[in-house]
Amino acid sequence: MIFPNAVVSTDCHIGDHSVINSGATISHDSLIGGYATINPGVHVAGNVSIGEGCYLGVGSSVIHGVSIGAWTVIGGGAVVPQDLPENVIAVGVPARVIKTKEEGLNERTTSRTGE
Repeated sequence: MIFPNAVVSTDCHIGDHSVINSGATISHDSLIGGYATINPGVHVAGNVSIGEGCYLGVGSSVIHGVSIGAWTVIGGGAVVPQDLPENVIAVGVPARVIKTKEEGLNERTTSRTGE
């Protein structure tokens, strides 16, 4: 789904069930995998690959030619100047991996059971 006021440039491929919110910009020759969420104010430069199920927070930016692995979360306002692996959470300027999703899941599971 591409919301009004979102801009998608030429030769882009948007996967099934992905959401491109208002005010987001996707530049030329970019690939957005299925089930991805691109929030308002996100800027994706040209020739970028965003994997399946990725979540890009409000106002984040992805620099030209970068690849982001599947199921990765990018924090709001982050700038991604380099490739990121799958299943990580990255924040900041420049974006740095702060956690893998497996670590986060283990921490939540542990805290719920009290172990």
